[in-house]
Amino acid sequence: MKKRSTGEPEQRANLLVILGATASGKTRLGVELAGRLHGEIISADSRQVYRGMDIGTGKDLHEYGEVPYHLIDVAPAGSEFNLFRFQRLFLDCFNDISSRGALPVLVGGSGMYLDCVLRGYRLSEVPENPALRSELAPLSMEELELRLKLANHGLHNSTDLRQRPRLVRAIEIAEFRGESGPWPEIAPLTLGIRWERAVLRERITRRLRERLEAG
Repeated sequence: MKKRSTGEPEQRANLLVILGATASGKTRLGVELAGRLHGEIISADSRQVYRGMDIGTGKDLHEYGEVPYHLIDVAPAGSEFNLFRFQRLFLDCFNDISSRGALPVLVGGSGMYLDCVLRGYRLSEVPENPALRSELAPLSMEELELRLKLANHGLHNSTDLRQRPRLVRAIEIAEFRGESGPWPEIAPLTLGIRWERAVLRERITRRLRERLEAG
């Protein structure tokens, strides 16, 4: 069956995305394809951004060989690294790699990191709002929960409501009105790796054992 032409040229993919669970082999596949396609890896792993903790976060830096990689070891361990910062750094990497005629290859990882790229979230940096915090100070937890729900129902469902500081910060973000930065034209080609649960569990166990033995 032939595909019907709409008369409009198809946009060529300018971002390759490799996604999968831990120990699924996504890094190895990403590196192999990047090597063949003149690409550079952009990590979408929320733990690998931190320096150190190489074994626990599964950086596997030896697998990259000559392939350049980005967004690994970019923040001190224990520091805050949020979704907004990841998106800003991703866009910097994407624009830089593309400007040099190479193919960005996003490999992950962390669901929200992937979503903010693939769905094009328009995120704004939200500063602390002392006036709002003073306004919220006398409110009970139940009143804060209701205010957050009214401001952003989706955010309400994904926020830890047991901690008051997190709840106040969530309201601060939900009620913020700011301008997001420019967003480039991104046409992703997404490849997913999936294993049966038993096979994946065995792969995770084997990889962890190998890392511990290697030190």
